[in-house]
Amino acid sequence: MDFFNYIKEFFSIAAQNNYDLGVVYEQTPQGFYSVLFVLFVLVLIIFYIVRRNFKINNAVKLSNTIVNEKSFEDFDKNLQQLINELPKRGEKLATSINENKELILSQELDLIKNFDISRKIECYLSISDKFKKLDSDSKKYNISELNSFFSEKSETLLNENLFNEIKTFIENTSFDTNDTTHLKNILKYSNNSSSKSKILDLIKNELSKLSLAFNVEFNKLIKEISKDDSKEIYQYLEKKVKEMFEDENSVISAKVLNFFILNDEKQKVFTYISNLKNSIHLQQLYFELFGKGEDIDLDLAFVANNTKIDEDYKNYLDNKFTFNWSDLKLVKHILEAPRVLETIGHIHYRNVLERIENLETKKDNNKAISQALEIARRAEFIANEAKQIANKSK
Repeated sequence: MDFFNYIKEFFSIAAQNNYDLGVVYEQTPQGFYSVLFVLFVLVLIIFYIVRRNFKINNAVKLSNTIVNEKSFEDFDKNLQQLINELPKRGEKLATSINENKELILSQELDLIKNFDISRKIECYLSISDKFKKLDSDSKKYNISELNSFFSEKSETLLNENLFNEIKTFIENTSFDTNDTTHLKNILKYSNNSSSKSKILDLIKNELSKLSLAFNVEFNKLIKEISKDDSKEIYQYLEKKVKEMFEDENSVISAKVLNFFILNDEKQKVFTYISNLKNSIHLQQLYFELFGKGEDIDLDLAFVANNTKIDEDYKNYLDNKFTFNWSDLKLVKHILEAPRVLETIGHIHYRNVLERIENLETKKDNNKAISQALEIARRAEFIANEAKQIANKSK
């Protein structure tokens, strides 16, 4: 007897016995269990339908109330929940999202409007990804208005909204060290953006308005930009710095020059000072930098420059020779520097050379004497050892 015949038999016997389940069970246990199984399946089906409707209604409710969220974090969390539910909850949820799509977008943009640019980039990228997901997951419901909206907005959010946010930031920032993180995040985003060239052009345009020669904070920010952040901007800034130092008439402040010295770019500064043709600015730098520190090469860069200014290089060099006459390495270094001979004169130069030769001769003599004494001490030691051995052998 098959399954359906068991069920038929159950109801036949039940009708004959006034639905006395005890009697029915005794006469057809198979029919009894078959009916129980059918009832169990029906309960499961009803439970599934009720549960599914409950979840659909909750998801629809969420699509209606999400626009009331007051924080981006809660909004984003609920939007992700809608994305998770959309493929499973049918056309009713898709229709509800379609009805609220404009409010969802406007509320989300309103929640991030006061974020800093780094946070905005992060949020816009997150929103765009979620809108792409909503577009792909809603296609099976054939609601063209819904599909086209999220497909379009996933692109325009980045290419228009975020681009305008970045533009506003770039055009209004001071480009100091407080902006380093934001600028690096913009460059990182631009590397993978379809608006890359426009963003980089904006940055270059604003950077061109700033003074490398006088703005120390700007130079500090430049030092933080690497090739990994943006090869284009890195090369652009490197070229600007190179052109500034190679221009023999450019005016670079003492503070900026000191910044480069402290950041291990001394030679760049020394070459600039030694080649500077702007006598007015060279005079100003002379008053601010010459003879003020311990770096002799900075002072010698001024000496190397033949641009006429009011200076006292000869007296400075005389004092260096006088107070450091025993430091042969330093004295030689000064003598070998450009224009030192012209500055102190041939006679003084020759005198210093003679002094060096005397010191070197004295140093060589002292070395020879020390070596002779060391040999004598060694010979004496060996003689004493030989004498001790001879005495022990007697």
